[in-house]
Amino acid sequence: MKIRYRFFSHLAVTSLIFGAILSSSCGKSINNTINLLPDSVIVKQHNVSTGITNLTKLENEYDNGNRITRGTSYSTLIEIDGSWAGASSYLLKYNTHGDIIEYESCYTYARCTRIKFSIDGNKITFIRTYHPTAYLFGTETGEIELNAQGLPVKLTAEDTGEYHTSRSNYWSHTTVTLTWHDGNLTKADWVHDWKRENILSEDGLQIDRVVEEEGSNAGSNTYTYDDKKNPFYHCNTPKWLLWWLDYDHNGYSDHYRYNANNIKTDTKEDGSSITYEYTYNNAGFPETRTWSPIRVWGEIVEGTTTETYSYKMIAP
Repeated sequence: MKIRYRFFSHLAVTSLIFGAILSSSCGKSINNTINLLPDSVIVKQHNVSTGITNLTKLENEYDNGNRITRGTSYSTLIEIDGSWAGASSYLLKYNTHGDIIEYESCYTYARCTRIKFSIDGNKITFIRTYHPTAYLFGTETGEIELNAQGLPVKLTAEDTGEYHTSRSNYWSHTTVTLTWHDGNLTKADWVHDWKRENILSEDGLQIDRVVEEEGSNAGSNTYTYDDKKNPFYHCNTPKWLLWWLDYDHNGYSDHYRYNANNIKTDTKEDGSSITYEYTYNNAGFPETRTWSPIRVWGEIVEGTTTETYSYKMIAP
């Protein structure tokens, strides 16, 4: 059974970002008067089953309001001569009121998307279109419902389109329900339905469509946290947008940038769990985060990931 996990986890990996590395602070007193923003991060992930180690360097740019305006990702299996390959990036555009209105991203393999947002009270609607040079074309429409604190509590999305290379089309529908406590996401429940059809043609004319695969899956994840500040604690990008950037169709996040504190455990409904360990700098922010096992396309596999954060200081 194949499922297309092509939405937010990839966008998340292109967008978590941290600049000048602070010294390790195990045992140091915490100075809560220092305000920091993530500037860049280096992610090192080793997959035991494949024996492959991936390195990713991620960078963020901010406007004067401490909102993310650009994220760039450099990925490679190995670091070559101190440089990085495989760059991809995204842009976030805001209106004069500070509301996000557009997301645009392009990847090195020519898959580009543009997403436009409309905000009406506690409702966020969006429409996504693929660049014509992408390996597929289509649209995705959806709605995000916010609570009184501006945190997302429900997502509904429908995706339709056609693959260039295989003459097949697809359809999917996703619903995610979110539960929050003290600014932290404590539970995510999700349902994902999908269908893929082959397009049959004769003399250049479509004559039929045959269902190649279809299905439905559902699940939930629960989360616990430490009592330290999240790296993006002082980031003014809307929390719903940080969640949206980090979100994957399975209802979990790779980076958890939208929470007040730092993720400690992420447990699926089947009882499988990932545990996160941290070292902190003297301002109380994470300096490294390590977890094992790892997730690959939604599945938990044996391996270890370590993220090393860098920060820049901002005005209190």
